[in-house]
Amino acid sequence: MATLEGPLSRQLIFEPQNSLEMSPDELAPLVDSIQLILNEESATNPFTVAVSFEEPLGAANNLWEILHVFLPSSNLVKDAIWTKIGDRITAFMRSRFRKPHEAERPRVTHIYGPRGEILKTVILRSADDDPDWQDGGEDRPFPLPRG
Repeated sequence: MATLEGPLSRQLIFEPQNSLEMSPDELAPLVDSIQLILNEESATNPFTVAVSFEEPLGAANNLWEILHVFLPSSNLVKDAIWTKIGDRITAFMRSRFRKPHEAERPRVTHIYGPRGEILKTVILRSADDDPDWQDGGEDRPFPLPRG
């Protein structure tokens, strides 16, 4: 099974399920805030944060808005830094409910490890909902980021 190596081994990658729903520009504030956290916490061996996306084909018509986050190390979800990163991801997804035509659609974020395995999933069903953090569960591999 493939794993991230080289420059990707120090990179967090954010990838929307559908770039018609969540553009790289919309992800920029989240990416910037997480990059600041990582710079503060790991100054000697910094991580980088990037957005991966494909040009949209067809129409966006999903029941859920989905964000994929690929981590270079599964240890990141065990570190204290993860609390800060997880809080930023949750706040970002919660803010997505403010779009009038999007207020009813649940949000889900899948957090993947370096081999493409799901480490965590967070589900928000409304702007006021407590985030439902779930451990990986299924041990099936998912593709590495496309970008």
